[in-house]
Amino acid sequence: MKNFKRLFLLFTMTCCFTNAFAQSTITGVILDAEDGSELPGVNVVIKGTDAGTVSDFTGSFQLNAEAGQTLIFSFIGYKPKEVLVGNQSHIEVKLGADLVQLDDVVVTAFGLKKEKKALAYAVSEVKGSDLTNQRSGSAATALSGRVAGLEVSGNAPGQATRVTIRGNTSISGNNQPLYVIDGVPMDNSIQGGADRWGGVDMGDGISGLNQDDIESMNVLKGPAATALYGSRGQNGVILITTKGGSSQKGIGVEFNANNTVNQAYGSYDSRQSLYGQGTRGVAPGNAADARSTGLSSWGPKMNGQQATHYDGSTYSMTDAYDPMDFYQMGYTLSNSVALSAGNETIQTRLSISDERIQGVNPSEMIKRNSINLRTSANLTDKFRVDSKLTYMNQQGQNRMKGSQDGGNARKTLGRIPASMPLDLLRQNASNGFFNNDIYSANPFWITENLENSDSRNRLLGYVSLSYDLTDWLTVTARSGGDGFVLQRRDLMPIGTPWAAIGELEEETSQVAELNHDLMFVYNYDINPDWNISGTFGGNLRQNSSRVDGIKAVQFNSPDFYHWTNAQSVETRQQMYYKETQSLFASTDIGYKNMLFMTITGRNDWSSTLPAHNNSYFYPSLSSSFVFSEAFDMPSWVSFGKVRGSWAKVGNDTDPYQLQLQYNMMGQGFPSFGRPPLGGIEGADMPNANLKSESTYSYEFGVDMKFLDNRLGFDVAYYNQLTVDQLMPVQISNTTGYERMWTNAGSVRNHGIELSVYATPIQTSDFSWDIGMNFNKNVNVVEELSEGIDQLIIGDFGNLQVQARPGEKYGAIVGYDYARDDNGAIMHNEDGLPMQATSSSVLGHVIPDWTAGLSNNFKYKNWNFGFLIDMKYGGSLYSSTNAMMYSAGTHSNTLEGREEYYNAGDQLRETMVDPEDYYKQIGSNIHSEFVYDASYVRMRELSFGYTFDNEMLGKTPFESVRLSFVMGNPFFIWRAAPNIDPTQLLNADNSGLGYEMGGAPSIRSYGFNLNFRL
Repeated sequence: MKNFKRLFLLFTMTCCFTNAFAQSTITGVILDAEDGSELPGVNVVIKGTDAGTVSDFTGSFQLNAEAGQTLIFSFIGYKPKEVLVGNQSHIEVKLGADLVQLDDVVVTAFGLKKEKKALAYAVSEVKGSDLTNQRSGSAATALSGRVAGLEVSGNAPGQATRVTIRGNTSISGNNQPLYVIDGVPMDNSIQGGADRWGGVDMGDGISGLNQDDIESMNVLKGPAATALYGSRGQNGVILITTKGGSSQKGIGVEFNANNTVNQAYGSYDSRQSLYGQGTRGVAPGNAADARSTGLSSWGPKMNGQQATHYDGSTYSMTDAYDPMDFYQMGYTLSNSVALSAGNETIQTRLSISDERIQGVNPSEMIKRNSINLRTSANLTDKFRVDSKLTYMNQQGQNRMKGSQDGGNARKTLGRIPASMPLDLLRQNASNGFFNNDIYSANPFWITENLENSDSRNRLLGYVSLSYDLTDWLTVTARSGGDGFVLQRRDLMPIGTPWAAIGELEEETSQVAELNHDLMFVYNYDINPDWNISGTFGGNLRQNSSRVDGIKAVQFNSPDFYHWTNAQSVETRQQMYYKETQSLFASTDIGYKNMLFMTITGRNDWSSTLPAHNNSYFYPSLSSSFVFSEAFDMPSWVSFGKVRGSWAKVGNDTDPYQLQLQYNMMGQGFPSFGRPPLGGIEGADMPNANLKSESTYSYEFGVDMKFLDNRLGFDVAYYNQLTVDQLMPVQISNTTGYERMWTNAGSVRNHGIELSVYATPIQTSDFSWDIGMNFNKNVNVVEELSEGIDQLIIGDFGNLQVQARPGEKYGAIVGYDYARDDNGAIMHNEDGLPMQATSSSVLGHVIPDWTAGLSNNFKYKNWNFGFLIDMKYGGSLYSSTNAMMYSAGTHSNTLEGREEYYNAGDQLRETMVDPEDYYKQIGSNIHSEFVYDASYVRMRELSFGYTFDNEMLGKTPFESVRLSFVMGNPFFIWRAAPNIDPTQLLNADNSGLGYEMGGAPSIRSYGFNLNFRL
């Protein structure tokens, strides 16, 4: 292994650059003070001169020095050390880690590193080790419960994740943050997703990123933190820094394996199992009756009486069905290996990952592979090169569809009677029909006959060149890109209950984004008290997309599902191009390392806005005062800072909203001299006067640390107003259009964020660390366009999620019970509850507050930790529960059955049949199924052991860690029955507040192994 390492390093150096070391009369070795390992790449300089050298792979150095001179040893992450040269010819130096230096630097906009105490805005950091030790569905879901003000929804493997920071700023536009990886923006657009009628979720961009490659994630929350991103900074920015190579001895090898089993749980916990299949208290007596009542649990109370299944077989009626038995035990096998090598001139890291996810839904499979190569080099003492190339491949097979889609088996599970054995459906998987609803087929027929697949190939990378013009000014040129090709196929074969003639859709999407940056970075000490630093430069961004699709219907033969075998074929093609040109500047002024001020400005010119009004300026002003540096504080106060900021950011629109677009209608009849006809594309009237959305924000905060940094908090108040909302307004159909995009309305977000950390116990053997975060955000639609009193966000027929002036964002609007003047429910002449004559607001999707609590205990080499995620308030409508009411499977439908079915015929005529009563509620009363979305969830549990150097002895391992891990193991408490309130219909605005046949909760448990050579 050692010879292999040296050969690999020699090859890397030969292909790149080498550096000769000057021989000298003074020799020495530099070691890590903690573990005694050699430190390569340490700078050794003779104090007061330019003479110096760098330690080699073994930590050794040589240089000429005279007695009486002082040698300065410095290395990133270590405290510098000075050694006086005497008569000795050999020096051994031990450097200790500078934990303060490592902890007090944070990555900000454009990848610039700044001291935390100089920041005048909120930035939260999550270490890569938090992702490695406890695997989440994606890097985005790993943030859940860890960052104040950040809310995460959706946790199913392969599913797109909805992330919002400090609420929703846009009524109709995107509300998710911008993801920037090593300075290059990543397209995180949602692929697919369900609407009211169905669809399949194929994930998003961030879900394909290898979490083992992540060094850190920094969340820039407010506009002051994101102002340098201009029109992309409105929703916050998540900066991801990936791992790179380092100066080291030989080749470093790191392996990480996170292998878990996945189990569905938590759905249908309020299901009745006393009454079986049938109607009016009567069990089915023949196959036809069984099919007509296949989703009806209004039969008799089960006591072993005889009944007939839909296949004609007879059986004794007992509780024989558990909907959770439909799900299989899934697994996630995630393995990665990384090789790193380097010296003071060049550093390289190569990683390869493989992830295989067997879903809990039968036949569902997701595979991911990635290769990441990052190389940085100091070509001279002034010229540096940094480059990275990442290839990601993701393949999905038979993902479960959502909402009312016939391919969503989950919406049927909750309505199947308790007397129907699941094995009966499994054994008859070749027959899709077991009831009379063609859109609720046999769940096993769905998983064995429907086919959908998707394949995404992605490249993301950059090349950056930096040159030190002076000792205080650096120029950097960087070109980066992100692009992917997504191919998907969706087949409903001949015999599909709701598409008997068969249907096939195929689509190829090509998406690309290129960013070119030129920026100057400066850091100049005016005098010992004053410092000025910052950056200025420009950015050119180019976005392009092309989608080619084909739809084939009615196949001639069931053995060949291809568009050439179909009687009807439709094709489509969509393309767009967008360009944004920008200039930006930022200046940081510091006084005595205690008073700081930051001024930024960015101007964007967008091709999607009118030529006469496509220029927008986004400024910010922020300041912080470290009063613990200015005043004598009590010994128990370690640090104190106050901060404040004001900023403006924005959000522009999609291409081609300004002028008419045209399309071709049909193929025409060229052989008869009839070319295809042209027409106007879309139902939206163009608006040549559109302008960018703008968000204005101010923020104040206090950061305090006590007891030698063992206790601390960061509290902030923020207020953001987004105006000139880009929204589609309904217009008269006589115009030939349905909607027109316009700028109108405003949305405000204001609230409080609190982060607290503490180390109550810290000894040489034992430590206990606590972290807590809390956010209360008020998200209000202040106004809409003149004359508009509501705007639809999500449309589900008689139930909608709307934006309404003066109300919280996301009002759930539907029908309540009709009530008299005293509030009592009114009933009709048949004794059934009546629906109100008009719809009303039944709830709002925005929670009152969110919080997270983490605890980590360490005893010698043992470690135990857990993370709790909490949300209080907010509402959602559950169609699953409504359908269970109508089907008679909900536990609430038990009330009144015993009395009704046991009553005599004469008495029964005066009573209301529970079947009619609960069907009326399930079909017409939305308010009954608007639930409190609050929950307290155990998000993570881990228990691990680290093998130290003494235990590893002379083995080739540098470190080994083995952990037992659990993800989403259980809800401590939740308000809504039968469903997981964190699951999504889709990850954009239109899926808020609505659930129908949603995914179950999924817990994972297994082991994580990490070792280094």
